[in-house]
Formats: sequence, C-alpha cells, structure tokens
Amino acid sequence: MRETRLGSQCLLRTCWSFFRRELLKAIPEAEFPDQITPEQLRIWKTKLVRILNLKITRNYTTSTKWRSTWQSVITHLVQGRKKKTAKVESPLEKESRKLKEELSQRAEENTVLSQKVGRGLRTITAQCEEIKSLKENNKLLVESLKQNQEIQISW
Repeated sequence: MRETRLGSQCLLRTCWSFFRRELLKAIPEAEFPDQITPEQLRIWKTKLVRILNLKITRNYTTSTKWRSTWQSVITHLVQGRKKKTAKVESPLEKESRKLKEELSQRAEENTVLSQKVGRGLRTITAQCEEIKSLKENNKLLVESLKQNQEIQISW
C-alpha cells in the first residue's frame, strides 16, 4: 500500500512539473501583465488540459484510479477556487442599486432627524410642564396677593 501511494505521489509530481512546463508554453507572453484577462487565462488552461490529457494518456500507462485523480486535479486547476466574479449589472440593476443606496441614505438622515425631533419634543414637553407649574405658581401668588389685600383692606 505504501509503495503504491509513494509511486502515485511521484507520478503526481511528474505530472505537475509537466503541467507547469506546458502551461508556460501555452500562455503567450504579454507586454504587460494586465493584458492577460482572467477569461483568457481560463481558456488557455482549458486548452492546455485537453492537450495534457492526450499526452498523459499516451505517455503514461495509468490505472483508472490515477486517471480519475488526474481528472479531479485538472478540474481543480482549471476552475481554481471559486471566486466571486464581477457581475455585469444591467442598467435596471444599476438604477435599482442607486435607488437602494439613496433610500438607505435617506433612512439614515430620517433617523438622525427623528432623533433631533424627539429631543426637541422632549424639550418642548419639559418647557410646557415648566410653564404649567409657573402658571400654577402665578395663580397661587395672585390668590395670595388678593387675600393679603383683603386682609389689609379689612384692617
């Protein structure tokens, strides 16, 4: 069992080095790295996998197990890790996104304004209560003054 595993690891390393060598041959050199788009790279990898599958099945007498392993390795290489691709937005989606952003911004503004209004209402309510108590105090003072005047008149 150990020899088989070690043998397939060696074969795997050989195939990897073979794959790297072929990949370097398959990808044309660009003057600037940003000229190679991810789509071009994916196409080149796919073409290279087809070439390599032919070469490997011709050059190596491999078992079915190894072929399935090779296929999964190649699939992983071509697909790579699943990255989120940039989604092309339609004009309707762009408009929808902009409106959602504007709506959330307005919601934030409304929250701030409602907090200010709430504070203002609490202040006004407190002032109204204060005014009511002052009116009550004034009434009491007026009554007290009237009583004092009546007392002074009666003297």
